[in-house]
Amino acid sequence: MPPRRGRGRLVACVLGAVAVVGALALLVVHVFMGGPTSREVSMTNASIGYGCTATVGGIDYYWDPADRRLMRADPDDGQSAEVMRLDDDGEYVRRIDAGSDDVFVLVSRYDGSEPDELRRVSADGSDVTGIYRAEEDPSGGYGMIRQANEFDGMLFVAVEMRPNDATGSPARLEVWRMKPDGGERELLASVECDPDGLAMGPDSLYYTDGQQVFAYEYDDAAPRLLYASAWDYLSPPAPHRGRVYFMESYDKPIDGVTGYRVTGKLVGRITSVALDGSDVQSFDIPQDSEPLELIALADGTAYLQMRTAASEGGTDGVSYGVIAGFSLSDGSLASSVELPPAFGNPRATDAGGHLVVAMMSNDSVGAAYGAYALGYDGTVLRTYEGLPADGEA
Repeated sequence: MPPRRGRGRLVACVLGAVAVVGALALLVVHVFMGGPTSREVSMTNASIGYGCTATVGGIDYYWDPADRRLMRADPDDGQSAEVMRLDDDGEYVRRIDAGSDDVFVLVSRYDGSEPDELRRVSADGSDVTGIYRAEEDPSGGYGMIRQANEFDGMLFVAVEMRPNDATGSPARLEVWRMKPDGGERELLASVECDPDGLAMGPDSLYYTDGQQVFAYEYDDAAPRLLYASAWDYLSPPAPHRGRVYFMESYDKPIDGVTGYRVTGKLVGRITSVALDGSDVQSFDIPQDSEPLELIALADGTAYLQMRTAASEGGTDGVSYGVIAGFSLSDGSLASSVELPPAFGNPRATDAGGHLVVAMMSNDSVGAAYGAYALGYDGTVLRTYEGLPADGEA
């Protein structure tokens, strides 16, 4: 499972602070008429989807870590086929991102001896081309490619440059614009931040840094603080219907109990702000289960990975494979599904009509424990990849 900050870092950046939402009262979230824009869907999928699945041209893609291959799956008939395979045992895939016509696969080396490489994979796998390699950063290593996203025929790549304490060089996030083949590269932005979560668009980005959410327009001199949280954990930001959404939750013990089923204690909520940081709205997440991650926004619903007591199986009697959908209009529970196995970690992207879900292991990006097409109502539409025969990834 992509680790939270403090347990290992994953995506994007944030800064600053804004007024903390008062009390624990339920605030009805305003839902704009109409659906999210295609840009919002793309930004949100790359952010809270963690690069675990992708959809290009109506075909779903996921990474199979056991056989080290990129798979394409047709949601109409459920048939899967191999698109690309890693033959070098020293390489692994950190994420996959959707382009207009291609899939962008981020490949790293276990020993860090070479820089991250972004590879463009044609939809049918007939062409696999390395298009971008991260440059050396101030730490003496290489920059970390965080995500790639294509807008209006141009590819945008976010790269985290780590600090060098000896020289006083700070951490920063760079945004590069280039052709989908890697040509005509241009540095759009270089902002000092310590990135956690990131939603990158063609004109601006949103990021979380600790307990703060920031917005940064590429032609501005400095980021803008959108929100400052009093909670332990913020999910990556997710633009949706003209607002920025994120989950706030506890990440440490509450009265000696690890933030789970604590009577009389709120354990999480979904919060959103307008693009200028105004109009903060939120709704509480019911206390009978613990929210772990915000994994998708689609069809007027926030989809969360939840941790609940497992009737059998799972790890320490707890299930991590529950996806619960909460209405953005009133916070009510709209759907709930538990996918096998109980100890899998679901990650999802909005394919426009359904969610593409990969059941990850704790230490692997991809469908270590299965891949599914999931209806917005929680119905399993297709099983692309089930559990390994022996139940082990």
